[in-house]
Amino acid sequence: MVYARAELKKLYDPEILQRPMRVVELMSGSGTNVVKTLEHQNALAAARGKSPYEVVAIFTDNKGSKAEQIAAKFSLPFECEDMEDFYREYGHPNKRDLSLRTQYFERVVRRLEQYKPDTIVLGGFMSIVTEPLLSAWLGINVHPADLSIIENERRKYTGDKAVRDQILDGEPELRSSTHIVRHDVDYGEVLMVSGSVPVDLEKAAMKLADEGLLNIDLDPRTFDLEFLRDPKNRRVSKMIADKHQDWLKEKGDWVILPQTVEWIADGRFAMGRKGIYVDSLWVPNGYRLETSN
Repeated sequence: MVYARAELKKLYDPEILQRPMRVVELMSGSGTNVVKTLEHQNALAAARGKSPYEVVAIFTDNKGSKAEQIAAKFSLPFECEDMEDFYREYGHPNKRDLSLRTQYFERVVRRLEQYKPDTIVLGGFMSIVTEPLLSAWLGINVHPADLSIIENERRKYTGDKAVRDQILDGEPELRSSTHIVRHDVDYGEVLMVSGSVPVDLEKAAMKLADEGLLNIDLDPRTFDLEFLRDPKNRRVSKMIADKHQDWLKEKGDWVILPQTVEWIADGRFAMGRKGIYVDSLWVPNGYRLETSN
């Protein structure tokens, strides 16, 4: 169903603002998603003469990440507020304690305000986001699962073990989703869902064996879901999940995250009474890239 334009609010409106959308990237580790978004920005600039979005800074919550190196490579400002250091400063040994997150993100918002972002993009940002960052700017995240899959009225595959959960549940394929960052982790409105990456246990096992990481019987009659579900084989199941997540990053995350940022900057995504719209068309489960990989 198509709604009148007056009932839709674009996530970013280039016609009104008359400038590229300003993006701050947030990351915690290797930053491959950040790099892909920056490379896509450069490709758009080459193809169009001007990119619809501009990454204006990179922020990390982990001083051991590659954020500073990436920022230097792309001649961007770099900001770091190490979360573990912050927690130690307040006498808290465990950063999973969310009681300090408001104070932490107050400091982060003060750091980022100078860049006047329109959007923050979580490109492998591994900390749960809370207020006041949630309200400061539109936040976009990429997650290694199809967030439209529902079980018992809840999203089935959320959290940092989503890939392993899907494999152990016997899902035949994996997808990535981009979504708006909300208070409930991985529960924001779905924007885009990638094409599929098949689950291939034997291929993953053989890759790991070739890399010298796995020393088990690769007979497919014994290396199966029953084997991976055995608690004794948790280490192996994690390695199998990690290998699939590597494939999913390449075919899923690295495709849909840059494209989602582009489409937001182009004014194609909007919020309406029923949720997310693309080009004024309601997409209840996000815009889906149906190409299999």
